[in-house]
Amino acid sequence: MTAAPARTVVTEEADLPLVAVLTQEPTPASPILSKLYQESNLRLAPDHVALHPSYGIEDGARATLQTALGQCPVQVTVDAGVPPGLVQVSATPAVLDLCAPGARAKVVRA
Repeated sequence: MTAAPARTVVTEEADLPLVAVLTQEPTPASPILSKLYQESNLRLAPDHVALHPSYGIEDGARATLQTALGQCPVQVTVDAGVPPGLVQVSATPAVLDLCAPGARAKVVRA
């Protein structure tokens, strides 16, 4: 599910409390490893973001990733390993259109 990003501009940086950290995992060489990663959640799936539990959005919830350049739909993975104040984002083409590494962002429950 890769949706084209909407071009709604958020003007205030104060409205974007998180810093986006992009993850770009190399493609596994083996189809078996690819299946293992997909089913085990060892890697962040496309169109998913990972947030610290203190952010208050449930694991598996549908949400919207917003940046100064626009927004796109995502699914939330809650991960205590993600520091508060960061959002870990899988680097898909739709997300790369919205944010560079270190971009300000926010995640809003859909």
